[in-house]
Amino acid sequence: MQDLAEPWQCKAMTVYNMFYDGRPFSPAHLRAAADFLGLDDFDRNELMLLGAREIGFEIDPSKCLDGQP
Repeated sequence: MQDLAEPWQCKAMTVYNMFYDGRPFSPAHLRAAADFLGLDDFDRNELMLLGAREIGFEIDPSKCLDGQP
């Protein structure tokens, strides 16, 4: 978890606090985490979708262009 401090450009304690607080992560944080983890396009998009839904966007995966959830 604290390895995310470098890609997020913050201190390790800040990363811990962000997870501890339970607040949603910004799209920039999600993109940096996906780059750090080396996710492929499918997994990156799934992470972004889950992040958007956690923030409160009402996204229906059945309405996506390819029709796949």
